[in-house]
Amino acid sequence: MPKVTDEDRLTRIIHRTLTSPKLAGELVCYTGTSQYASQGAGSAACGLAALNFARVVLDLAQDRVPGTSDSSQFLKSVLCRGSIEEAIAICERWTGNAHMEVEDILGMPILDRSMKMLATKYGTPGFDEFKSVLSLMVDLEGSAAAIITRPPEILSCIKLALSKTLNIFIIFDSHPRQRYPDGTGLLVFASVEGTARALTELLPVVELSESGLQWQAQLLSNYSAHILVPRPVHDRQVHFKHIAMDSSLEILALRERTRQTDRLLQENERLECRAEELEQQLRRERAKGKRAELQSRSESASRNASDRPEGRPMDVSKSASTSKLSHTTSTARRTRSTPSGSGTVHLPAEKANTTPTLNAEIYSQPIDGDDKALHDAFELQRTYDQEDRRLRRQFIELAKDVQSTFRCEVCFDELPEDVVMRVDGCGHGFCRDCIRGHVQNKLQEHRYPIICPVCAASNDGDRKPCVITEDLIHFVELTPEQFNVWTEMQLSQFSTLLHCRKCKISAWVDKHDVAEATILVCPLRGCGYAYCKDCSQAVEIDGPKHSCDGSAELDHLMRQRGWKYCPTCHTPIQKDSGCNHMTCMSPACNTHFCYLCGESIIQSAHPQRLREAVSRHYTRCQLFEIPGNAA
Repeated sequence: MPKVTDEDRLTRIIHRTLTSPKLAGELVCYTGTSQYASQGAGSAACGLAALNFARVVLDLAQDRVPGTSDSSQFLKSVLCRGSIEEAIAICERWTGNAHMEVEDILGMPILDRSMKMLATKYGTPGFDEFKSVLSLMVDLEGSAAAIITRPPEILSCIKLALSKTLNIFIIFDSHPRQRYPDGTGLLVFASVEGTARALTELLPVVELSESGLQWQAQLLSNYSAHILVPRPVHDRQVHFKHIAMDSSLEILALRERTRQTDRLLQENERLECRAEELEQQLRRERAKGKRAELQSRSESASRNASDRPEGRPMDVSKSASTSKLSHTTSTARRTRSTPSGSGTVHLPAEKANTTPTLNAEIYSQPIDGDDKALHDAFELQRTYDQEDRRLRRQFIELAKDVQSTFRCEVCFDELPEDVVMRVDGCGHGFCRDCIRGHVQNKLQEHRYPIICPVCAASNDGDRKPCVITEDLIHFVELTPEQFNVWTEMQLSQFSTLLHCRKCKISAWVDKHDVAEATILVCPLRGCGYAYCKDCSQAVEIDGPKHSCDGSAELDHLMRQRGWKYCPTCHTPIQKDSGCNHMTCMSPACNTHFCYLCGESIIQSAHPQRLREAVSRHYTRCQLFEIPGNAA
């Protein structure tokens, strides 16, 4: 069967399945989607992938609009690459190699909230057995899933009820096989017989001939099938909120159990140290009692020897203690001949210095049975304690070499310390995915500066929240477009974007300089276009002073051309020809002035007064300019 690599081929497979299904079924496979394709995924993640795929498909089935008109589109959403990648994505977060039971995996909040188990069937793998499991699924109303376990492999078989008469079966196998070596295989069937035959080929009975492997043979010759159906979900958003709440409560419970375990370990260590101290104290007290008893026996023996008459032998039968000392006492006697050689003289014990010999003999006596057993027990305990302390020291030394971890403040995952994204100032640590998502959301909202998410959620009003710096942004791995947005927002803190009206190019300039300047000049080389910040009119750099209403430019032009203002209403006036007596034509002004000196002559409309004022003024000024003397 060909592998599905594009959308057109998938459409053809779906069409054949719905119109003219093959008994052998159809194969859908995408490269790079096996459970081992995820970096760091455990080798025993097939159960997680199988149950997660069942959840994804059953959620799609619940969201599907009833009817047969959408069957092709529904199958396309189930068999597309996105559904498989969503199912396999859970393997990235599981690094364990231990095979978990289906019941344990189903206890995860996201799975327990989405599916419930109706029945469990056990038996020997075979066509009839698998056909009975599929028949049980057919009898169920709506879509269902069967999680089939034949150690050490776990598969999922999904029944999609497209209509009352049409059921489609999909076998999800995350293990690379000869038919699909590069990715997860989806085997699509429209019949119970074809599905049962495919399950028989995938999960055959393994025969082991060696007698020492009989328990493995029994394990591999049995299977279990857990029948699951979707739980009704009325509000998908509320559903995921409940899943998040359950997950958070489980995390809190695990942390509390961890703290209790730590407290018990500390208490156990304290009690072990206390027991060791008491044992040492007991050994010291026993040794002290032994020494006191031996000392008492020695002193008693010395007193008996000193009180005994000279020449009288010691009666070794008087007491048990005396009998123990008989050998020493006899060796302590000293004899000497009298001058006549007629007898012997017994020396006293003090003179013979027999006490050290007595003590040495007592200490060398064998230990009785009870004391020897206690002594051996103490020696074993001491050896155990020394070995325990040595192992504890080795454990501490090995713990120093173990890579430290941190807990992400957003998703609460435990990750290696090497990948922590820590905010300067507050020290809050995040994983790369969480801090990238936070930064991308703020960039879409054009918020700057970007506050640490933990500081932003904190209710501590006295503490200033810390911001995400540029050094951290470089490790977040933004797209070039997102990094450009970040750069613009960062530059906007100290600069502003200036758009030139002439060259049509924008450039960043200092915000303080723009605030103080009245004339803006394009900073680009080769342009130099200058314009007023208020009115956006072009300004000559070396020209007259600019004014938005044009008054400064008019003053410069009038001075340049020699034009005059009316002394009363300040109306510009230009003389074409004639005398220097000028009359302002502004309504209600009636000002007469001299064009030569600019002095006001009179402001009146009375002819007699006008003639007198003009005559008086031009007695000292020139009424007509003589050609050649104008300069």
